Amino acid sequence: MGHRRSGRLGQRPGWLAVAGLTVIIGLGVAAGAARRERSTPETWTVLVQTGDRVAAGDLSATLNGHSLTARQAYLLAFHSAQDAGDLEHVLAVAERLDAAHEPELAAHVRRAADALREELRP
Repeated sequence: MGHRRSGRLGQRPGWLAVAGLTVIIGLGVAAGAARRERSTPETWTVLVQTGDRVAAGDLSATLNGHSLTARQAYLLAFHSAQDAGDLEHVLAVAERLDAAHEPELAAHVRRAADALREELRP
């Protein structure tokens, strides 16, 4: 007679799949946290200054040789501040977008600031 393997030994337990998925999600969260730490205030400052110059009419203002609209520069600054978890800078971008006649985008940035505020609560 041949030996039969127990059906239980041939199957992977469900908890193993859940544990593996948990590890993958944890690594993704850790990568996101590391990304937030890499964004610097200097990046935000350069982007906002570029946006300010363009909004003031300096059409020669560029970022690394690329011309941007004020909207684009402010949106990049918003993402930099959001990645850094810097609520104050996110809100400053919203104010600049209002001044640049971008009320819909400013409202979106304020909603993102509200979400960030909730995320940063202890």
